[in-house]
Formats: sequence, C-alpha cells, structure tokens
Amino acid sequence: MNIRLSEIADAVGAWQNGEDKKITRVVTDSREAYSSTGSASGVLFVAIKGERTDGHKFIKEIIAAGGNAIVERDEYALPGTLLVKDSKQALGRLSAYYRTNYLREKKLVLITGSVGKTTTKEMTAAAFSSKKVYKTEGNRNSLIGLPLTVLDTPDDAEIMVLEAGMSNKNEIAKLSNFSKPDVVIITNIGNSHIEFLGSIETILEEKFSAVTGLKIGGTLILNGDDKMLASCAGRYKRTLFYSSGGNKADYTATRLAYNDGVSLFKLNHPSSGYSTDVVIPAMGEHNVQNALAAFTAADILGVPRDDIISGLKSFSQTGNRQRIYTINNITVIADCYNASPESMNAALTVLSLAKGRKIAVLGDMLELGDKSAQLHIETGANAKRHGADEVIALGDFAEQLSIGYGGCRTFGLGERTKAVEYVSSILKPGDTVLFKASNRLDFSSLIKEIPVIN
Repeated sequence: MNIRLSEIADAVGAWQNGEDKKITRVVTDSREAYSSTGSASGVLFVAIKGERTDGHKFIKEIIAAGGNAIVERDEYALPGTLLVKDSKQALGRLSAYYRTNYLREKKLVLITGSVGKTTTKEMTAAAFSSKKVYKTEGNRNSLIGLPLTVLDTPDDAEIMVLEAGMSNKNEIAKLSNFSKPDVVIITNIGNSHIEFLGSIETILEEKFSAVTGLKIGGTLILNGDDKMLASCAGRYKRTLFYSSGGNKADYTATRLAYNDGVSLFKLNHPSSGYSTDVVIPAMGEHNVQNALAAFTAADILGVPRDDIISGLKSFSQTGNRQRIYTINNITVIADCYNASPESMNAALTVLSLAKGRKIAVLGDMLELGDKSAQLHIETGANAKRHGADEVIALGDFAEQLSIGYGGCRTFGLGERTKAVEYVSSILKPGDTVLFKASNRLDFSSLIKEIPVIN
C-alpha cells in the first residue's frame, strides 16, 4: 500500500487535521501499529469502539509514535487524525475505494454461504495455485476483517480469494461492495445464525445479496444441489451451477468414491465435453461440492484445467476443520471449529464412510434460536441414520441429541471431565471417532484430554 493521507480523507469523507503523509499500512489493533523499533510511521490506525475496548484510548500514543488515525469523536481529533462520523463505515469505504482504484486489475473471488465457506476458500486458493494468490487468513471475514484483508493485498497478487461471513442482516451486501468481486460463490443456505435472522428465507436473501457489488460481467456460482439456491435460477444474468447429486448443472461430479482420507470423482463440463478424474485430500460429498465450486471459479477466470486439477490435489484443511488422523489404530475426525445442522450432517456423512466401529462425540450447536431443540433432535436422528454405533452427547442440548438418536450417554456442560473419562474408556483399536460441536464448547481441547488419542 502506498497512498496519501489526504487521498484517504477524500475517499472516506473525513476532516483532516495536520500535515499530509504517506500511508503504507492500515490496522485496527493498536498492537500492530508499531515496528520493531517502536515507530508507527506510515500506519493508519482506525479507532473502533468494540465490546471489550475502545480504540480511541490508544490515539495519543500512536500519534506520538509517528502514526496517523481515523477517529469518530471530536476530542480525539488531534493533529495527524482524520475525523469521521463512523470509523467502521470509513474503513469499509476505504476498502471499496482502494479496490476500485488500486486493485482493479486483480481478479477477486468472494465466497459466502451458511457452511463450508472457509473450506471452499482454501480449495479455491488451491485451484488458483499456479497464480499468485492472496486469500483471507483466519476469520477475517467480517465488516472489519474483510476491508483489512483488501487493504493488505500485496502488489504482486494476481488473484484475491476472500470469505464473507455475517451474523446480522445487511452485512453481506456491504462486504460485497467493499470488495467488488469478479466472481461470487454461494455454497449453501442453512440454519446458521437463524437466531438473529429469523427464517431460512431471510438467510437466503442475505447470502444472495453478495451479488450487490459484483462487477459488470461478473459471474455468480451456486450449488445446484441446494434447494434454496436452485430456486434462484434466473435471478442473476450470468449464473453457473455445480452439482454432485445428479442434477443438471454447468459443472458436475459423478462416480464419487472415498478411500483412505481422499475423495475421488469424475468432473464434467457438459457444454464443452470435458471430463476428467479428480482426487482431493478430503472426505465427503460436501467436499466434492466445494471442489466443484473452486474448479468453476478458476475455470471461468482462465486457469488451465490441468493446473486446477493439480492445485486441488494439493489442498489441505485448516485448523480444526475435518482434520483426520490415526493414532493407536484409532481414527480421529476432529471437526471442532464450528457446528450447524448442515455441517453436523456433513461430518456424520464422513463418519459413515469409516470402517469398524463408528463413534460420534457431539456437542451443542449455537445460534439456532427457538429451533434449537428440534434441530438437535434431528441431528441425533441423522447420527442414527448415518450408522453411528454410539453417540456421546455433551452440552445443554445433550438430551435432545439423545432423543433423536434413540438413547445415548449424555453429559451436561459441567460434566466435561466425566465425558472425557467415558470416551477414554470405550475407545478401542479399529474405532473411528468424530468430535463435532460449536467452537464455544472447545472440543479441540477436549480431544487433548483423552490420553489414548494423544
């Protein structure tokens, strides 16, 4: 980044106090404002009042270290600051301006959906791996994280692969406008965040609003196996569908098979007659769908198909998303990052592919509102349907999971130690055990408490 402070002031509609300077970096965390020498020169700190702290309290020290800041209160409008009405809004406006004026030659793929966003983002980055790819890191997919990602884009990047998340209405449209994508991928529509959005129809409209900032001539890519998304045919002029479920689509997967932690399938592009075998190092039909979305994006943006296939083969999971490993002849499926009814079902599908005894350790799914009890019952029923030999339920909705499954061992949130002891006592060589719950239950730490799989 190399932009003048005065240009930023014009872009975000700010009142500038002090001399003009060159800005090379934008941050919202005061700890990131300083170099190894303690200087904040070239840094623009955006002061945002959050739930835990107010960024404005760091203004004086950042200015004293040679930095600059965006502030939203008169008393902090010191020399070296830009005064705005809303700092978070100004950050978004700066992102949109920078994308339009400094990053316009770079192609940008924006990915959203109820579940599978991060995995699809990683697969899409892998599909573009023959290019210089810049992607969302960690959970920087919010109204703060995405603009910072845009502003951090390296000069030599050719492809930007960004993730758009949300928790409330009207956020996805803003993220689309902040990033101005060439391609939008919507993975699916599910119950995640229904507590705040009210209905599945509202969730669909929120996710579909990702087309708001789509460039003229841009492409929308939808999962044709998702009934809600399939109903959107014709809503956007240039829409492509992918399917692994036998539905008619622009890109399809057939002959799905799974073995030793990989998925194998035939990828087809009927309109060109193209068909090829694909191997991805991830299990489950949902991951085949994610790979189809990634292939579609890379294909329409001109990446050679052989390069795409090679890139997908190099894909690797991040963090605690479906990490599969074997220890003491016990296969562990650690899928602990988050949980919704849809991602639970996907994880149970992967468990169903295992050989030997299948054990599911399941915890609460959060942010489901007044549908929580029923959706936990349905998840328990899905565990039975997918052939789980034993379910251990932990959390406030353990009883509902048990009801759906037809009876299983249950533990409350205060009985975590007892749950660990029970799981430890039943695991045997040849078993496959799935751990899945919302991130707040910290199942990744629970796994570490079980000696036989550590």
